[in-house]
Amino acid sequence: MPYTKKHKSQSRERILTSAITLFSRHGYDNVTLDAVMAHAGMTRGAFYNHFDSKQSLYAEGMKSAVSKSPMANDAPAGVDAYEHLERLMKGYLSQAHVQESKTPCPMAFMVTDVANHEPEVRETYTQIFKSFSHRLATLMATDDADTP
Repeated sequence: MPYTKKHKSQSRERILTSAITLFSRHGYDNVTLDAVMAHAGMTRGAFYNHFDSKQSLYAEGMKSAVSKSPMANDAPAGVDAYEHLERLMKGYLSQAHVQESKTPCPMAFMVTDVANHEPEVRETYTQIFKSFSHRLATLMATDDADTP
């Protein structure tokens, strides 16, 4: 009997979560697919039902980590651009952020890997960095516009 879409989605998320955790702790070169799958509680054979390669897992892991980052969120209702930017920066530069184990920041933990690996990984990192920079520039421009 085939697995349901929900089961497949949950399995994929478990793999991504394990990959983010292991890549952030050990770096790209020191993590094997076997280690990711064991951490996810799955067999290596199941990997290829979700991803084409270790490089694609790494790239999708970065994107997944970014989507869970506070930087991906807009300012809460009632919070002006300056206050939101200040909160983001204080959070981003805090020790708690550096030591975050649940959803580590790809900008921090993958920077040492990105210069040494496949074009797919470098391109994903570059896109994330540009998006991060654009997001900050937009928030700063909004703050400048709000300042009399």
